[in-house]
Amino acid sequence: MTKESQKLADLLKKAQVEEALKYAEGMKNSGLASEVLSDFGAALVKHLYDYETAEQLFKKAVSLNPKNANAFYNMGVLYTEPALLMRNEGNLAEAEKAYLKAIKLKPDFAEAHYNLSLVYHFTGRSDEAALEQSIVAESCEDGEIAEALKKVLSKKINRIDFEKYLLD
Repeated sequence: MTKESQKLADLLKKAQVEEALKYAEGMKNSGLASEVLSDFGAALVKHLYDYETAEQLFKKAVSLNPKNANAFYNMGVLYTEPALLMRNEGNLAEAEKAYLKAIKLKPDFAEAHYNLSLVYHFTGRSDEAALEQSIVAESCEDGEIAEALKKVLSKKINRIDFEKYLLD
């Protein structure tokens, strides 16, 4: 980790989000800043359920580096959080856009294909879900993710159960 990225991480750990976002804009390595913001945002979603701050970090991450597939993927995971879906099912459309962008940037991104297949399945688009499932199956050497996906797609899942099937 460089001194710049360490300072950015320290600002985020101290919950100095606005200062961190401004600092990230001025960093020499915007790609590294984007990675730190995306990783920290993912931790906020998974461990602290701070969705608003995570969304800010993901948006800044992709503005600093529009080729950061992980930032788009993490944004997709955010938009499929059950707490956010319960407030606004339109977030599924946002998740779909984010996963598609991640896949466009990194076509072999198995986790993004997997989660996108769940979005398709959840929205009743079984043909598209099956296509994503086949992509995942082809990309997985041991087939573990593909098998998990087959089990999920054979079930009818509801909004509350959606999160337990997502990869993070």
